[in-house]
Amino acid sequence: MIARPRLPSAPLGDYSSARWATLRRDVNEFVIGPWSAQAEARGWTELDLYGVHATRPAIRVDQAGLVVLLDGCKIIELGANGALLETPGGSRQSYRRKPDEPGRVLISELGS
Repeated sequence: MIARPRLPSAPLGDYSSARWATLRRDVNEFVIGPWSAQAEARGWTELDLYGVHATRPAIRVDQAGLVVLLDGCKIIELGANGALLETPGGSRQSYRRKPDEPGRVLISELGS
């Protein structure tokens, strides 16, 4: 079962307060909606969803997991290798699942 990351109200890492608030909202919506169960069924891991660069999580988006990168976008489709997202303005974007890389940690482990 994919665990819900415990995120404090104060930002971790190099996140701004505004971006952190959006991230916490995105995590909550992902967990209470249908996408968490679908991600698990399609083989997504916690790092695939909630992974970040250990020292520069907000800047190093190349190591960010799906939920971390949502930034207010909504998931439209979720497959085994990626997702289709819709921005708040209605544009569509794709997200490709990333392989695990050294230096990547769960967002909840920042500052540990």
